This record gives sequence, structure tokens and C-alpha cells, in this order.
Amino acid sequence: MKSKRSGVQALVLCVLIAAAVGCASGPARRGTERRVGSVRVVVDNRNWEDAVIYVERAGARFKLAMVPGLSTRTLSMDARMLNAGVDVRLVAQTRLTRETFYSSLFSAEGARAVELQIGSRLSMSMVSVF
Repeated sequence: MKSKRSGVQALVLCVLIAAAVGCASGPARRGTERRVGSVRVVVDNRNWEDAVIYVERAGARFKLAMVPGLSTRTLSMDARMLNAGVDVRLVAQTRLTRETFYSSLFSAEGARAVELQIGSRLSMSMVSVF
């Protein structure tokens, strides 16, 4: 009889622990789901060269896309990339000459759109956050 009782108690204990873990992680998971969305990134390449666009945050660089010369492309980026409480920068690197433009660090917390305008000379490039 004692072994049945301890087996039932162990089973009840496991169920209670599983329920407690499930309740503890539920609201946090729902909170992140609410913030998930996308941010529109508009790249206006006014340079004759194709450019590879990266987002750089916390020292790590993530490739977004390649934008052909003299064209405009609208990209969609996961909002978690920009809304992590860390300042980010956009990087544009031309494909042939390997010149690189680094924007200033900016906070895009809550942004709906980011615009990168690549100038005919990379030094004339700029970033706007909306």
C-alpha cells in the first residue's frame, strides 16, 4: 500500500511541476508574440553600382539583400531585429569597388519604416527612421 501511495504522490508532484512551469512561461511567450511584426526598409540606391545591404547590431552583421544600382527596393525586416533594445546601423557595400557606407548608430524601437538612401557617392548616403 505504501508503494502505491508514493507512486501516486510522485505522479501528482510531476503534474503540479509541469503546470507551474507552463503557467510561468505562458505570459512571457504571449508578450513576445504581440511585439512580433515587420518593419519596412526602403533602400533607394542612387549609385550606379549594386549594393549589398546589411544590418549591424551588437557587433554582428546580418545580410538583408542586394539592391541593384539606380533602383529602389522595399524590404521587410523582422521587428525583433530592430526592437531588441540595442542600437543598430545599416551598412551598404558596393559589389565592384567594395566601398562601404556605415550609418550612425540609431534606435529603431517602435519604428514602422527605415529608409536608406545610397548617394551617387557613398559619403552622401543617409538613413531616416519613421
